[in-house]
Parts: sequence; C-alpha cells; structure tokens
Amino acid sequence: MFQRAMKRTWLAWGVIVVLAFVSRGAAQPAEAGAPVPSASSLRSTPAGHRLDANQTTDSSPPCPPAAEAEPVCVPTSDYTLAAFHETMGLFDQAAADYQRYLEHSPGSGDEELRALRRGVALRLALGEPERAIALLESYGPRVGERARSLTADLDTAVVEWYSERQQYSRLITFLSPKKLARIDRASVDVRVRVHAALARAQVARGRPKAAEAEYEKVLALWANPRRGVREILEAEPSEASDSPRTQIRLAETLSALGEALYSLAEIERLRTAKATAPRYSGPSTPEGSRDYLEEAEKPLEQEIDRIRRVTQAYKRVVDLQPVPSPRWVIAAASRVGHLWSDTLERARAAKPTGALGRRDLAMAYEHALGQALAPWLETAKQAFHTCVAYAAKYQGSDELSRRCEEWLARHFPDEFESRESFVALPTWCVATQLQVWPAVD
Repeated sequence: MFQRAMKRTWLAWGVIVVLAFVSRGAAQPAEAGAPVPSASSLRSTPAGHRLDANQTTDSSPPCPPAAEAEPVCVPTSDYTLAAFHETMGLFDQAAADYQRYLEHSPGSGDEELRALRRGVALRLALGEPERAIALLESYGPRVGERARSLTADLDTAVVEWYSERQQYSRLITFLSPKKLARIDRASVDVRVRVHAALARAQVARGRPKAAEAEYEKVLALWANPRRGVREILEAEPSEASDSPRTQIRLAETLSALGEALYSLAEIERLRTAKATAPRYSGPSTPEGSRDYLEEAEKPLEQEIDRIRRVTQAYKRVVDLQPVPSPRWVIAAASRVGHLWSDTLERARAAKPTGALGRRDLAMAYEHALGQALAPWLETAKQAFHTCVAYAAKYQGSDELSRRCEEWLARHFPDEFESRESFVALPTWCVATQLQVWPAVD
C-alpha cells in the first residue's frame, strides 16, 4: 500500500512539471509574422554560429568565448574547429584540423600564421617531428613571405626538440645549409640558440673543432650586448619589453651564451697538457729534500700557469653581459674550484716521504707547504662559495652545487655546515639535472 502511494506521488509531480513547461511556453508566444523554425531548418543551420530563426546565411562571426550559455554554439570552419579541439584536449584532431585549414586557406590573414604555429607545436608535442617538419616545409615558404620570423621560430622549435631528446644526428640533418641561411636572417636570439644547439650536437658526435667553430659564431653574434638586448626587446612589437615571453627569449639567449663560454673553457682545459709533480726518490737527508723542492718547482709552476689561464676562460661565464646565466655560473665555479683543489691535493701527496723521518724536518716541511698552498686553497674556496651562492640566490640545487657544499663543509667546517644538518622544506625549489659537457669527472 505504501508503494502504491509513492507511485501516485511521483506521477502527480510529473504531471505538475509537464503542465508548468506547457504553461511557460504558452505565456511567451512568438511575434506576429515571425517564422517558426522547423527541425529541418535547425539541422541546416551553419555550424559555429548561434542558432537563430531569422538567420539564413553564414555571415555572422564565430561565437565569442564569453558568449551567453543559452544560444547553442558549435565550431564552424577548420580553424575554429581546430581551436575547439585544442581547448578540449584533442590535440591530434586539432593538428589535423589546422593542416586541413592551411590546405584550403586563401593564403592571407593572421589565422593562417597561427594555424601554422599551432600545427607545428602540436605535432612536436605529440612526438611527431617528421609530420611537424612536413607541415613546416609545405606551408612555411608561403607564410614566410609575410612573417619570416615565424618560420625561423618554428625551425628553432624543431632544433630544440631534437636537442632536448639528444637526437643529434637528426638535428644535424635537419639544419641544412638552406635552413641555416634562413635562420641567419632572423633575430639574434634565434641565431644564438640554433648555433649553440648545433655546436652541442657536434660535441656529441665527437667533433670538437666543428663545435668550437659554432660556439665562436655564438659569441660573435653577441659582440655588442647592448645592441643584442635591444634587438630581442624589439623583436615582437606587440609584446612589452617586460612581458614574460620577451624575458624568456632573453633568458634562453643568455643561457646559450653561457653554454658557449663554458664549453670553450672546457675545450681549452682539455687541450692543455697536464703537468704532474715528480715523486721524490733521493736520499733521506735535508739536502735531498731541498733538491726535491727545486726539481718540483718548475713543473708545478707550469701547472699553476695552466690552471690560471683556464680559470680566466671560465671567468668569462661570470662576466657575461648584461647578466650571466646562473646555471652556467654554477657549472663554471664548480669546475674552477675542483681544478684548484685537485692540484692542491696532488701537491700535498707528492712529498718526499723518505726525507721526513726526522720529526723537526717533517714539521718544517708541512708548515712551509701549508704557506705555499694557502693561496690555492683560498682560490678554491672562493670558487666553491660562488657556486653555492648562485645556487642559493636563484633557488636551484643540482649535483654540481651539492658537491660545492660538501667541499666547503669538509674543509671549512667552522664557516659552512654540511647538507645533512639542514631540514628540507617542501617549499624549496630543486632544479632539474644540469647536463654539462664534458660531464664533470
């Protein structure tokens, strides 16, 4: 009996709702003379516009993003359909729609430029560089007649996609002489980034001379830093000088320049021969110890001169104008610190053990050696401190900065604490792993 009562109640509510909708429609009659849309007319209405009973042509603009929720709006042409699919996260369909739009577009208008940009970007994001290159080569020349910087930017996007995934053979193949000639007519930031990526690829292929030539081209493009910065700020007239996009372009350019300076210093370090301190094999007498010091002085001076020259090469990373790239300052400072600390350790290890049987002689030798090596120790300390200071200032931590922290904590425990004594907070930012060439050994 209770179930019957419930059924009657739900039936009564259904009747009330139906009557309410009928009375609402009757209360709002159509205007006199206005045609009543039929089902067939609604189906034949062009897509991408509001479904209006008085509308018979496709002349109205597409629906604005903030349109009211009442009118029914669906995408129209391939361009708006691609934007709709991209908004919905259907990137594969959106890329196909952009390509179809370029095939049937009249070849003018800003929509074509954006269609090419978004089509190439989506193909790269989907991991389809071949299809992105095909799209760029098919429609890049036509669009490049009106926006040459766009095709250069898209070429750069393909180059950096290959470089990030370490597909250096394909990168070198993609950068044909014709493409390089086109890129060399673009803005300075594009040229710097492309030549730096090409040099990185040459290093990976075991061609240091070709890599050195490309890195020298990168530095030659930045011979006048003031003019280079002005060119980057004025590359996009529609963008303000402090806009995020402009600042990212400038930061990427400075990072490529820092990489070029660091890599050239690495080439200089590997090119110069290392001098090794001789091992003592003389008599266990004070005279023998004195002779050893005289013999070891000349090659040791040569080693120090070499390290000083290499240090000046790394210092160019810090002196980069207008500001250095923090990630490459950390790498350069870490390398300089290890150069001096390794030389210091070798000098300490190569002592005349046979002549130090007497305690007074051993103490005198250790004191004299400590005084002689004090400047080296201070130089290593300053380099490691620069490494740690930049990592703390820009809130970036990687393997190189951690090695700098460990060295300072081990040699100067009164001034620097070890990492184990800190408590990591969840708000601290940890940088991604920095790939330097060659890897720090």
